[in-house]
Amino acid sequence: MRRFFKFLWFFSALGFMVSLFSSYAEILDRIQIALQEGQYLTLSRNVFFYGFAGVFLIISTLVWIVARLLPKLPKHKFPFANKDYWYDEKDTQRTRRDILQAWPLTVGCCINVILLVLAKNLSLENHIDGTPSHLAPYYFFIVGAIFFLSLFSAIIRFQIKKQHLVVAMAPR
Repeated sequence: MRRFFKFLWFFSALGFMVSLFSSYAEILDRIQIALQEGQYLTLSRNVFFYGFAGVFLIISTLVWIVARLLPKLPKHKFPFANKDYWYDEKDTQRTRRDILQAWPLTVGCCINVILLVLAKNLSLENHIDGTPSHLAPYYFFIVGAIFFLSLFSAIIRFQIKKQHLVVAMAPR
């Protein structure tokens, strides 16, 4: 399970980097970001590129630190329900560690996709050919909904006292 979420995070980070580099190649030397009606923030393309790259690096570093530290929480600091169950046996402890390592990677993956969509939208609005276009607004709603679901996924998962959900849902 951990490898799958590491791969998913890596794939989202790779997608963000491809989006960022292609956006950098496609945008004007000065880009404008609409703040309010009639007000714009003007940035150079280098500030755009290094700003997004810096935000990505900071968030990715924090995600990996949390993914490494969260599974090592002692029982008295475990922030979820059913502490006794999740610390009892070796199998449940392994499942708890897997869930706690996968959770920040899932949230980080969603943040990478949000950054990807924002970078792509800004490059479409400030395209080098001079014809602005936009991503459909539902992209932002879909990505935002998935992000909020990923935030609450571990809370919901720790309410279920089963090691493997496939076993929990199997007919008897």
